[in-house]
Amino acid sequence: MRDASFHLLDRAAWPRSEHFDYYIRTVKCRYDLTAHLTVTALRERGKALGLRFYPLLLYIAARAINANREFRMGFNEHGAPGYWDFINPSYTIFHDDDKTFSDVWSEYDESFPVFYQNVLHDMETYKDIKGVRAKPGRPANCCPMSALPWLSFTGMAHVQATEPPFLPPVITFGKYFAQGPDTLLPIAVSVHHAAADGYHTSKLINDMQALAASSDQWIRPSCLRHMRKPGCAPQQGRAGLAFFPLRPYPIHCNTQTSGRKCLPNHPEDTSCPSRFMPVSAPYWFWSCWLSP
Repeated sequence: MRDASFHLLDRAAWPRSEHFDYYIRTVKCRYDLTAHLTVTALRERGKALGLRFYPLLLYIAARAINANREFRMGFNEHGAPGYWDFINPSYTIFHDDDKTFSDVWSEYDESFPVFYQNVLHDMETYKDIKGVRAKPGRPANCCPMSALPWLSFTGMAHVQATEPPFLPPVITFGKYFAQGPDTLLPIAVSVHHAAADGYHTSKLINDMQALAASSDQWIRPSCLRHMRKPGCAPQQGRAGLAFFPLRPYPIHCNTQTSGRKCLPNHPEDTSCPSRFMPVSAPYWFWSCWLSP
């Protein structure tokens, strides 16, 4: 797992320094914005490729958040404000048997194939663990996200009284619905006013919309064809068992010494994270990707 660095803000050079103090000390408040994302193209592309919709929503939210420093803010151990290198999504999973939820977090990666497999792996690993925090070791650089697939809401508000104030946004997805030829999805964003103003939150939502509309640019079949097939379990085969640690960077195997194979992508496909796909789960087996 990557460790995120925390950077202190230069209060003298920060344009919002006065605004930050005003909403921390004088008008202590959060605000909520609700909008509808057009997810027609995103849903259709995900469905055509057999991808689960919830991880797609987590990706566009996490990528937009990581592109905007205002939504990566927090405090260090001395209470000084700053921002993280990156933010991980911390999202809820629903237990249908007792109607409760649990929180799971996954490591963020800008590469969609890596992110998607990280989320699927964590969902599968912790799906039957009850309690608020299903996955242990939740780092400080996380942003809460959840889904209400039972309701197409038009407004939502969060009331939080925490000390120190909680600066990351809180993202909630609603039930998508059809409106003419389009599919719309409600999204609510709760923000501490000390971290971001209406301009920044509007930009965040617009960035999510842009990602939802351009899924053909970051969901590329030539990359996805190397991901683990659903239901593909570890097994013994010609290449042997392949156990690798969780790591979001390319693996370059020496097939002469290790006897293992790597996962070549199409070199002409610049959307793939590298010439070789990273491996994101320790139990995957090469035959899950490569035909005999």
